[in-house]
Formats: sequence, C-alpha cells, structure tokens
Amino acid sequence: MRKHLHNTLLILVSTALVLTSGCGARRNKDSSGVYPKQANTLTERSRSNGPSAANAGNVTMLQNTGTSTDGILPLRYVDGEDYVQASKLMEVIGYKTDWDENQTVLKFGDNDAAFEVRMNSTQARREEDTLQLKKAPILIDGIPHLPVAALGDLLSDEIVFAKQEQCLILQPAPEQMELKVDEDGTVPQGDDLDFGDDAEDPYKNAANEQPTAGVPADEDGAVPAAALKDINIPALISRARTYLGVKYDFGADPYDKSGRFDCSSYTQYLFGKYGVSLPRLARSQAKLGNSISRSNLRVGDLLFFYVPGRFQTNKTVGHVGIYIGNKNMIHSSPEPKDGVQITNIDKAYWKRTFLYAKRIAD
Repeated sequence: MRKHLHNTLLILVSTALVLTSGCGARRNKDSSGVYPKQANTLTERSRSNGPSAANAGNVTMLQNTGTSTDGILPLRYVDGEDYVQASKLMEVIGYKTDWDENQTVLKFGDNDAAFEVRMNSTQARREEDTLQLKKAPILIDGIPHLPVAALGDLLSDEIVFAKQEQCLILQPAPEQMELKVDEDGTVPQGDDLDFGDDAEDPYKNAANEQPTAGVPADEDGAVPAAALKDINIPALISRARTYLGVKYDFGADPYDKSGRFDCSSYTQYLFGKYGVSLPRLARSQAKLGNSISRSNLRVGDLLFFYVPGRFQTNKTVGHVGIYIGNKNMIHSSPEPKDGVQITNIDKAYWKRTFLYAKRIAD
C-alpha cells in the first residue's frame, strides 16, 4: 500500500494554499449545511477519457517545490462528512467513468471498470472483490460525490492523497511519462525493453493469416478449460480479427447485448469461445496463467500494460491485449483508434508501459 503524504509535504502544500483563493479557506455553508455548489461535469451514461490534470475543469493546480504539480480538489461538507465530486476526482486521476443515472451506479477505471459504487450504499466493488465502505457515496445537487472517509478503502493502492482543510490534495506519482498512446520516441539504450518472438512458437504464422469470410465456426464447449493445450490458437486469432472495427465502450455490457467491447471484455469473450473462462477485468485476468518474458512471446499470449496518469500508480494493470506475433497485438481500446484494432507494440509508449505477459493457453 502506498504511503500517504508526509507532514513536510502537508506543510508545503498548506503554505501554497494560503496563497491561493477558494479551497484553502473554509467556506461558509448554506442553509442546508452544504458548501456552495460546484459545476457538474458528469452526465448520464457519460464516457470520460480522463483529460490531463492541467485541463481538469475547476481543479486548482499548485506548483510544488519540485518539478511536479499537485492536484487540489474542493470538498463539500454535508452532515459532518467531507465529500469530493466524483467526476472531478476521476478527471485528475485519469480514469474513465460510466454513470448510470437510473441505477445511480458509478463505474470507473482505466480501460475497463475496475471500480463500482452505488449512491447511498456502503457496498462497493473493487476489481472482483466486494467492499464495505465506511461511508456511502451520495448525490449532492444531483451530482455523484464520494466520501473522503471511503477513499482509503477504494483507492489507497491507486493514489496518494491527504485532506487539508476543505481540500483533497493528490500527490503526483513518480516517474511520469509524457509519451502519448502509439507515439514513438526515444527509449533507454539497451535491449531490456525490446519485444521478441519465441522461435519455437508453433503458431507464429497465425499473425499473417487472414480471417475467413464471416465469423469462424463456433467452438463453444468444444474445448474444456482443463485441456488448454488443445486450444486452437490460429482459430482464436482468426476470430479476433473478425471484430476489427467494433467500437470500444468503457464498462461494456456483454457483446451479445451491446455489440461493443472494452479491453478485457474482448479478451474474455474470445477465450470464452474456446472453453477458457477468464474473469471480467484486466487486473483479474493478469493473475492467471504463466508469466512470459517480453522477449519470448507466443501468439495468443495476453499482454498487460499500465495506463500512465500523473496522479496514479504505474504498477497496476490498466489494459490487456492479445499478442498476434511480429510485435503486434490485437485489442479493444479508445486509442490510438476507437475500437478493436491491431497495434504495433514496438514503440516507446508500449515498451515503457508494458508490465508482463501471461500464457493462458498452449
């Protein structure tokens, strides 16, 4: 678990807050005991791609003594508890969001919905686990807000934060990466970040095979999960290609219902067609299979990456794709295109954000 800010940092930030207007000083509450209303940026069934913290709406950015910046978010005070506007917090972290107004459910995460909370309920989901929060999220002026008291339960492994007066202070993560998705750039000297194919891969030519017309013959139930060595990898890759261009949708419902994928629903769906039951989220999928070196990849391996964010850890899985050989992967992503696409991972961005590969099937 990442440590919270040290007292030294709090002193520095407190000094900076005195020099700024707004959130540093305790504001007067209105007649209902609520601080003045903040702008709403979260709309029904919204999909937020998480703009950079520098463009995060009402968020105030303060310069620290180093080269990084701190994110400062105003809090609302209701019935003795402090709350932060969920959409603003997710913008700063860099998470995408999915707000279902009818169900009053908010989902958020990198490229799939790793977290889920419901307004007025202390029960929440983090990855595949159910959590009991100390306080429930609520709507303030119709806008979803998260209680500061629950952030430790939800996000202590994701961000470093502290409360100072009526502000939530987020500390930038170290080793920030400025490259954008699919942008090529300079990588450190040496070959530790180079991807390579396993010379003994029996399916190495699958990357060059074009899919047959239409979706391959359905193999549901043909391969029991216990017999992973018998999975038809070329058929799986051929099927994967038939979905090229299918749109990305954060927190997508099952494909048969929505006609869309996010990164992990795509891999779950494909492997499920060949008898391999994968969990719904990339973080959970990453816990399965055998670890594989980035220089010894085979067609069909799952590739896991983190999604860079100024205020979040670079150690947590945020994206998954399927290796198809020749330093290419097929995946569902909002970038660099929107939807299922083939991407060359032999670029600085993918080399630096790569965490590990897992072999689920032989």
